[in-house]
Amino acid sequence: MIQASCNNFEPAPLLYIWDHRSLSFSGNGQLAPHHHGAAELIVALDKPFESDLGQERRHTARSLLIPPNVRHQNSHRDHICPILYLDAEGRDYAQLTASMATIDGVYRDFTFESRAREVLKRILAEQPSADVCYDMIHRAIFSDTTAGRISLDPRIAAVLKIIRGDPLTNYSADVLAERVGLSTDRMLHLFSEQVGVPVRTYRAWYRLKLASKLRFEGRSLTEAAHQAGFTDSSHYTKTFRKYYGATPRDMLSHPARGAVFFG
Repeated sequence: MIQASCNNFEPAPLLYIWDHRSLSFSGNGQLAPHHHGAAELIVALDKPFESDLGQERRHTARSLLIPPNVRHQNSHRDHICPILYLDAEGRDYAQLTASMATIDGVYRDFTFESRAREVLKRILAEQPSADVCYDMIHRAIFSDTTAGRISLDPRIAAVLKIIRGDPLTNYSADVLAERVGLSTDRMLHLFSEQVGVPVRTYRAWYRLKLASKLRFEGRSLTEAAHQAGFTDSSHYTKTFRKYYGATPRDMLSHPARGAVFFG
């Protein structure tokens, strides 16, 4: 997804959106405190950046992996800072966390930082197709990492399929649990444990990602909001601000200024 400054927005020059990954390049950015429905791997191309986790927890780093649903505020002024968003139900996040050290609830000591930085510089310069970019990212970051969880519990995988297959419907936790043969409490616990975020957070995150895709396909902000399952533009804007610290109008109003690829 796109990063931006709340006060001086600069559109991301390059954005890739895949099924379980998104890659955004942005500069001059400092969002308001927020949290994501996906993990966030930040690899600075030049200068280190700062990430404020609150409660006097602040990191200055060249790379950092922030888990899903962790409230934070990144600052990377005057330089481009690529961010790779990793949906927690995919293998990527599990693989990276298995090979990184955790401090203050975030992950540091990214083993392949230098290699990833060089590949990200190439992607920014060459703007390859979505398929080529995906392969470049995989080879640079994930090909040598320790394997994490191979697959989700099939019942949680079924819940994800229901949510992704029908984003317009707000299925209750009771309905989702009944559909997959679990008690509500067990489904909610297992979902959070395996996906990394609660059901409602995941659904909101997926809708935001879908709305961004629709926006860059040419829909208006209002059309994108409705087609992604938000009740109205106000609901969409409120949710977007919660997860990104800025409004969708600021960040998605001028898609023609940046290159966007879908895989």
